[in-house]
Amino acid sequence: MSAFKKEIRDDVSGYVLHARPYQERSLLLTLLTLECGRVSAVMRLSAKSAARSRAELRPFCPLFFSLVQGRSDLLVLRSARPSGAGLKFPVPAVFCAEYLNELLYCLYKDREPSPELFASYIRALGALASGENAERPLREFELALLSSLGYAPDFARADGREWEDSEAFVFISEIGIAPAQGDEDPRDLISGRALNALCQGDRVSPQALRALKLINRRIIAALLHGRRLHSRDLYGGYLKESSDGQFL
Repeated sequence: MSAFKKEIRDDVSGYVLHARPYQERSLLLTLLTLECGRVSAVMRLSAKSAARSRAELRPFCPLFFSLVQGRSDLLVLRSARPSGAGLKFPVPAVFCAEYLNELLYCLYKDREPSPELFASYIRALGALASGENAERPLREFELALLSSLGYAPDFARADGREWEDSEAFVFISEIGIAPAQGDEDPRDLISGRALNALCQGDRVSPQALRALKLINRRIIAALLHGRRLHSRDLYGGYLKESSDGQFL
């Protein structure tokens, strides 16, 4: 809170994660910033500036913010100006970009800056906008987010030995990696070979990325406490009408 007792410099770097109308002629914004982490702010709109401000405060556009502490815990956004060109995403990458924002909105803690997470977010957005396969940037961003929250998965065996390549395992959010019992859904099984690849830093091979998706998804689901992600629902609807691979 002390960082906002007085007006801070007008070059706080960040992005809009979420915006909605608030009271009369105001917007309630959730911002991801480099210097301040995730913050909530109110921007008052004049009749003349409302349309322009709403257009500027769109997601996936890098911005410079000027923020002051309001009377409540909310900050007041004095102004915002572009610091670069906004990104556009092909379908289905747009759903993946929305997924990044939704994860940050739901899980990232207020006012805890993480330059590493901020950089991972920018890298992931750039990869998605370029048309790169979404699997790797999504998994890497999920890992960065989980690490910042203190929930980074541990792929190694407790005794330091390698996993048996031919054996099957499952990930249980409460206990971690456990041997498969034989009655699990085959889609939930992770091979020892894939776990060894993750232990060696493999974030490229299909087997490692598949295992990473399963593990990350279990941890994220536990942190969401049953909350549904709108981006996944939209993506699921899209997949029913397309042949694109499933990334979320």
